[in-house]
Amino acid sequence: MSGMRHKGYLVTRTNRCVEIFPNTTVKASGKLSKFVLRFRNVDPRYVKIWGEESQMYLCMTENGKIYGNATYEKNCRFILHKRPYNYLAFYRKVATRKLFIGFSRSGKPRPGNVKNKRTHFSWKRIRRTTTPSPWNLLQKIWEAP
Repeated sequence: MSGMRHKGYLVTRTNRCVEIFPNTTVKASGKLSKFVLRFRNVDPRYVKIWGEESQMYLCMTENGKIYGNATYEKNCRFILHKRPYNYLAFYRKVATRKLFIGFSRSGKPRPGNVKNKRTHFSWKRIRRTTTPSPWNLLQKIWEAP
């Protein structure tokens, strides 16, 4: 996929990373994983989320079931809702309802509704450059015996 700008991890409120697996399942695990996600704006209002390792899009059915799909469909676009303190929330409008992407404490996907907007994420970016930052080099010098 060309033109992707945002690359990183979606981290839930309970500090779990969102993963899209090649067998179309979506989970949130407790450790930093190899399943990197990418964002891309479909139009000014919608965003699509793509799993780099699994080659799958994050999608949601009309009932709120979250799954991965190899082809991009209408179910795979979400509205990005920016929250205070640099948190993000993603939802999909189905008829008159808004279904937010959410995960339980154990990491299983579940839809959230408008009344329960606690389904928010923080975004951990991966730096594009491969050279270490000067701050990391200083930390290594300070930590050396």
